[in-house]
Amino acid sequence: MSLSVRLWIAGGVALLLALAYWHYSTVVADLKLSKSQYETLQQEAANLRGANKANAETIARLEANRKLDLAAIDRLTVAVGAVAAKADRTRTIIREIERNDPVVADLLSTPLPDSLRDALNAPNR
Repeated sequence: MSLSVRLWIAGGVALLLALAYWHYSTVVADLKLSKSQYETLQQEAANLRGANKANAETIARLEANRKLDLAAIDRLTVAVGAVAAKADRTRTIIREIERNDPVVADLLSTPLPDSLRDALNAPNR
């Protein structure tokens, strides 16, 4: 085999080695980048799992508060209904007494003094 053939073969082998090294270094760089991206994504996923857990706990607390609020609304609705029913009964009783008793009818037709009316209309003063 002549020297020029050997040089061509050696050159080809050197070129193949250079290409193999370049390919290897590119693959290694890509793997490092992929590993870095993987670790970043893992951290982001962990952060999102933590946020999701916190959100679920907040939603559970809000749901419990909503149920308590609904129960309070139900109790208040019953209480308002009871007060309204008592007021209706009281007005009916007063009207009945007013019809049957002229003294009460006369008393109820008398206007209240301003100071008494103000005190009755603003009991929280």
